[in-house]
Amino acid sequence: MRDLFRSLRFRLLLLVLLALAPASSLFIYDAWEDRRRAEAEVQHDALRLTQLVAANLDGQVEQARQLLLALSQLPEVRSAVEGCNGLLGRLLQRLPMYENLGVISADGRLVCVAGPSAPEGDLASLRDYRRVVDTGEFTVGDFHIGAGPVIGLGYPVFDSTGRTASVAFATLRISRLDRQAPGRPMPEGRVIMVVDGRGTVLAHFPDPQRWSGRLLPDEPVVAAALLTPDGTREVPGLDGVERLYAFSGLRGPAGDLHVLIGFDRDSAFAPAGRVMARNLALLGLVGLVALLASRFVAETMILRRLKALVATAGRLKAGDMAARAYVGGRDEIATLASSFNDMAVRLSAEMLEEQRAKEALARRVDELVAQRTQEVDVLNRLGELLQASDDVDEAYGVIGRLVQPLFPDESGWLAVYGGGRDQAEVVARWGPDRAEPPESIFRTDSCWGLRRGRPYIMTGPRSGPPCRHLPSPPPTVSMCLPLAAQGETLGLLHLHRGPNPVDDAAATFPETKVRFASMVAEQIALSLANLRLRDTLRAQSIRDPVTGLYNRRYMEETLERELRRAERAGRPLGVVMLDIDHFKQFNDAFGHDSGDAVLRRLGDYLQANLRRGDVACRQGGEEFVLIMPETAPGDAQRRADQLREGTKDLRVAHLGRSLGTLTVSIGVAGFPEHGSTPEGLLKRADAAMYRAKQAGRDKVVMAE
Repeated sequence: MRDLFRSLRFRLLLLVLLALAPASSLFIYDAWEDRRRAEAEVQHDALRLTQLVAANLDGQVEQARQLLLALSQLPEVRSAVEGCNGLLGRLLQRLPMYENLGVISADGRLVCVAGPSAPEGDLASLRDYRRVVDTGEFTVGDFHIGAGPVIGLGYPVFDSTGRTASVAFATLRISRLDRQAPGRPMPEGRVIMVVDGRGTVLAHFPDPQRWSGRLLPDEPVVAAALLTPDGTREVPGLDGVERLYAFSGLRGPAGDLHVLIGFDRDSAFAPAGRVMARNLALLGLVGLVALLASRFVAETMILRRLKALVATAGRLKAGDMAARAYVGGRDEIATLASSFNDMAVRLSAEMLEEQRAKEALARRVDELVAQRTQEVDVLNRLGELLQASDDVDEAYGVIGRLVQPLFPDESGWLAVYGGGRDQAEVVARWGPDRAEPPESIFRTDSCWGLRRGRPYIMTGPRSGPPCRHLPSPPPTVSMCLPLAAQGETLGLLHLHRGPNPVDDAAATFPETKVRFASMVAEQIALSLANLRLRDTLRAQSIRDPVTGLYNRRYMEETLERELRRAERAGRPLGVVMLDIDHFKQFNDAFGHDSGDAVLRRLGDYLQANLRRGDVACRQGGEEFVLIMPETAPGDAQRRADQLREGTKDLRVAHLGRSLGTLTVSIGVAGFPEHGSTPEGLLKRADAAMYRAKQAGRDKVVMAE
């Protein structure tokens, strides 16, 4: 037995067993980790699928909002004429996803409807209908008109005074949520639910008749959805069966709604269990093969060759420096045997290789230094040219030309906020493919970078969801960097590469490139902020300091420009001149400060009641000029009369005293009927205004 323990053969077998022990432990640990990762992927896929369903449902609600917005502008809906029912009926035939379309007056009377309808008394008592009337805003609620799971949506219809005259409503069917994730097949045995913020089950698949419409906030699955807007959890369903549920809340105009998708736990995690069982079986087979192979190796590939090495070592010990060990093969023993002959050669080769590596490293350092120097030069030049730009439009052109050398391997574009904070417009593009977003103007909430307020990098489908403003299919890698300066977000710098890079290195952005791109974005944001500040100061030079309206110089420039534009396009142009009646009496009775208060109040009123494209200017004293592009004289006269009537409702107070009622005299002229030059139109409008004063004031007179 003692000889057995001293045997090299036995020690080799024992070594194999010892070597297999940590490998087996690592193998088992890896198998367990694979199972855990597989389960995490199942949960991620379930959450992603739920988010797709929620996003699609959110999109349907947004489409419904756009539809109701369009309906609220139609004459048939605004005036409730006889053609309203027919119009809604035709729309309902073309839009089968809606169960009802209709209009409810502000006092609860059903004006017109297409599809199944409820008695008028029920409509008048609906909480969400009253909320639209009270708030004057788009509302998503539970207009239960008809049968089946639906979502009610309402949009106010305003009269000419801005009051809510009626409510346009629609009921959106949500009965086929299992088709709400295009391109993503639903697993067998799944459960799909939609609940609102109170815990009411709006839809349930399968078995919708049993659960839809029931208020179940205390059910574990409903309570989990209300507490976890986005996530996964294993809880019992409404039928008492425990499943893996994924929750996602709607983030658009739909408000407080939640989508839940449940999966059978055993079937969801079955692939991970099969993978682990297969790995353990493979481990046992590998261990058995390793033991059998170790015996063969010990006998034929190690012991016999080691005896030859021992003999050679004995000769070297005896002083035979020419002794060489010739052992066939290319394994470790053969390498050990040949080390006596090639040790010096290998040492020399290693020294030569080390020298070559140092030279290659030095060349790479020089290349990086040259590249960084070029980038800094271009970045400095970019900053200088942006600061020297006359306006932001010229700056956009500079950015489009100079950003390309900074990122020669990427394409991209620059987008800035438009009139509001909810839309951004692409103003510059560059790169090999010059790929554009689906639309040059896109919603800011479609970009994850703008949502989070920090860079968003996508390096494949597993790195995160793509931004919705990207083209389809999306680029392989992309980077969205918000432009932030002076505490304000101005827009977005976007870079992308792809599709389908030829190597793995191209499938991501190095950290150095991300840092440099952030520097470029910071430089652009700071320059644009300075340009906008400069434009703001310029705008102050063309504004009247008392009323906040444009001054006479800007009025003359704008009238000249709009008149030339109307001539080229063959469109009408309206010019309205307005004068405050008995303005001198305000100054004489209450002082000049009271006159300024009157001017400011009228300026605010004009700004609030003109169209977006109209221009209101103070010509001087108590006279005002309104420029109305694409407005015929008759339309301009009607709108001027509306302004005149509204002016009489204004109440002006100064130092705690009421200054009385305002009236105005208005003259109207139009191109081409009354003139083709700015001077001619102003002269005709001025003459008409004086005729209005001579006729008793508080009148609107058309130019002759």
